[in-house]
Amino acid sequence: MTTFIKITIFIRLNCDICTSPRDIDIETEWYFSNSLEMNNLQPLMFNEFIIVSPLDDSLQIFNIHQQQSGLYVCKQGNNSASPIIVHVFEDETFTEVHPNTAPGNQALKSITISKLEIIISSQWGDWTECSECGKVGRRSRLGICYVNLIEDDGETAIPQDSGSNTQNNLTATGIVNRSKLEILDIFVNGIPCRSKLLPKFIRDSWEVKSRPSEVMIGYCKVPCPENTIFVVKDENGNIIDIA
Repeated sequence: MTTFIKITIFIRLNCDICTSPRDIDIETEWYFSNSLEMNNLQPLMFNEFIIVSPLDDSLQIFNIHQQQSGLYVCKQGNNSASPIIVHVFEDETFTEVHPNTAPGNQALKSITISKLEIIISSQWGDWTECSECGKVGRRSRLGICYVNLIEDDGETAIPQDSGSNTQNNLTATGIVNRSKLEILDIFVNGIPCRSKLLPKFIRDSWEVKSRPSEVMIGYCKVPCPENTIFVVKDENGNIIDIA
């Protein structure tokens, strides 16, 4: 699992381990590696901003910063959950766009870089709650720039005018071996355009560098919640309190 976030106030990582009843009392431990390598995992240091929930053993990090990007793993005894990769971006560029039903700039379309056999697109999150009730308000959602690999016959061509130094990745025929792109085979849902997990010759290509992430602003109107009256009665049915 991979989690990519912009600088934010709070992040929560679940510890998804199927625990045997006999191991239910084993303490959950969280480990961290800033090098993204499993063999460099170290016990996570906790403080007032990094805590483990006593309810579900999830890791909760407040005021997260770029230095906390890395690999996170939770363990219970000999059992480990799937590793979680977290990337925190401080300098992501966002362009404001609007839904197709509204005037103004529209969301960017997905583009295919045929010589690279990649697709660059925006992956959209959920809408925020409407800012108002009972009248027209605003809501927003983020579309993060992602790169996905198009499956082919094992080799992918590199655009010669990409502006990046691809010499070390090319074969004698000007084609990059599929092994150079295996990271995109692993992350089938794609990798953000600014992630250091992307091969450098892709990350530095003009098409990827120039593609911004997006924030979509839309109008909304939702009803206000109805006031609920609670009536407290005694055992004889007499009203003793109204809230």
